[in-house]
Amino acid sequence: MLRSGYLAKEGLLKNLLEELQDPKALVLDHLVLSTLPYQELYFKQNGWKEVETFAFSSIKEAARLLRAKGKYWAFYPTTLYRRGLLIQENLAKAPVKPLLFPTSLPSTSYGGWTLLDEKTLVFSKETTSPFPHGEVLFEEDKTLPSRAYLKLYEAFMQVGSLPQKGEKCLEIGASPGSWSSILATLGAQLTCCDRAPLAPSLKRFSNLRFVQGDAFKLTPQEVGPIDWLFSDLICYPDKLFDYIRLWLESGLCKNFICTLKFQEGISLKALENFEKIPGSRLLHLFHNKHEITWMKTS
Repeated sequence: MLRSGYLAKEGLLKNLLEELQDPKALVLDHLVLSTLPYQELYFKQNGWKEVETFAFSSIKEAARLLRAKGKYWAFYPTTLYRRGLLIQENLAKAPVKPLLFPTSLPSTSYGGWTLLDEKTLVFSKETTSPFPHGEVLFEEDKTLPSRAYLKLYEAFMQVGSLPQKGEKCLEIGASPGSWSSILATLGAQLTCCDRAPLAPSLKRFSNLRFVQGDAFKLTPQEVGPIDWLFSDLICYPDKLFDYIRLWLESGLCKNFICTLKFQEGISLKALENFEKIPGSRLLHLFHNKHEITWMKTS
């Protein structure tokens, strides 16, 4: 019996299956249907918490069942694409448009569903993301040095708070400066560090101080109290963990948003080190690639 489901992002199906440990799981493209109760897995893009199956005889009957279970549904096509679209066309249509930053998590929820065969629906009314298939789309700012800022947009939406004007922020691994630009625009008093320089466009911010060099030399004792610490630095998670632990032990930083990057295979042990920190959240954001975002806010 199928009990839960997980939609893996492109390129991370293998990682999700290693986490899940269900030899009886049914894999349909990037959708994994499990015989086990729902688990919080790192590498899901969306989770289906209570999977049900339903045998139906007509498209209208299938649509009627889904409407009775919930208002909004997102069809994940794995087979019988045209038949699935005909069912989806009989369901309520919610407006989906790019989000404007800053924003909060929407209250709208979407169930997920697919077809096992011509006469069998598999679906879950309750999913882990308020977005169809967990796809978080923002209105993009093409003036910024890179698209990395989309991760920061999404992280702020998840934690539900932003640096306030005048708050002190430290960003390590800042180049080319997409995160720096967002933080400076919010009015934070920002110190950022990288071995590589920032994009020239960031010179316009009087509230931004750039330190070129080894970011790990900016210790709590040297920097002093800060409100936020940010990192999109390319380094081994264990090295970042040791640096973050310095700040946690010092008590000089209240809030953290850091990307944990994996270059030679993903280590669950490295993730567990961060997860053990009280108040931590570890999420594979939609805009993450082979990385996880760690968040801790006061």
